[in-house]
Amino acid sequence: MEQKITNSIWKESLTPSIIFALVSIIISLVVYFFDLATKSLFAGIYILLFSLIINFVLLLLLTKKYRDDILGGFISYGKALLFCLVIGIYSSIFVAAYNYTFSTVIDSEYQKHTNEKVQVLTANYMLEKGTPETQVNEIVDKMKKKALPSPIKASLLSIPGTIIFTFLISLITSAIVKREEEIFE
Repeated sequence: MEQKITNSIWKESLTPSIIFALVSIIISLVVYFFDLATKSLFAGIYILLFSLIINFVLLLLLTKKYRDDILGGFISYGKALLFCLVIGIYSSIFVAAYNYTFSTVIDSEYQKHTNEKVQVLTANYMLEKGTPETQVNEIVDKMKKKALPSPIKASLLSIPGTIIFTFLISLITSAIVKREEEIFE
């Protein structure tokens, strides 16, 4: 019976995983097309917070739908957490494939150009705050010397990041969505 439930979670989480991955890809494309990552030095923080909120709500809705439509309105915390974790695993693979395709086919120079713009933003910010120019130059030089990961490495590194990100959100969404069936009804 437990094996059947586990197989069901893997099967039932595939479509929600695709939805979850597509939303992440859409956010990524919006950031790309509007060049949001380099609008300010703190743009990355704003993008992360926005993504966190969107993914939290989406994971909450997807798990609630699984609970209500597939499990008859009841789900334990552990099963909800497992369902979300499987979504994280599947979607991380989809997003990694997208990232690799983006970095090799769509815009192979994006990471380099973004890094250069962030260096300029960092230097300007530090100079505005009164940091001595020699110190600013040292920091920017260190940023320039830091090698960017290859597309395959960056894509592979995104997999555990997506899984961990989803797992952390899942800790909260699973607690909200859980609904245990009353034993003594």
